Amino acid sequence: MVHIISEYKKTIMRNAKISQEQKLEAVKMYLKGDSTLRKLAAKYGVHHSSIEKWVLRYRTFGTQGLKTISRNQKYSEDLKRKAVLMYLSEAVPLSVVCEKYRISSTSLLQGWVKKYQDKETLILPQK
Repeated sequence: MVHIISEYKKTIMRNAKISQEQKLEAVKMYLKGDSTLRKLAAKYGVHHSSIEKWVLRYRTFGTQGLKTISRNQKYSEDLKRKAVLMYLSEAVPLSVVCEKYRISSTSLLQGWVKKYQDKETLILPQK
């Protein structure tokens, strides 16, 4: 029975549709210190990492960052290189680099870092 409830919760969390207004409300509550990530996640039926992403997008793009995006953002190779090198050389959190370079998610930056480390793409700094 517990397993069935757990699977049901996972399905709800995956399929939750949260409006831009609800996301903004959650972000503001978190930033003011009125609630924790986990409490907000439970309230909105999402994983706490979703709230973290909303906060990052809000800090980076303002309220526009909380809109549902129907297309992927394009980033120049130069921006990718700078972001990866900042992350690797300055040992700052992914979220800080994303805010500075206006990158929509830390997972996207993580992918660029992995490709760089695997030497698939991203040219070393120009001298």
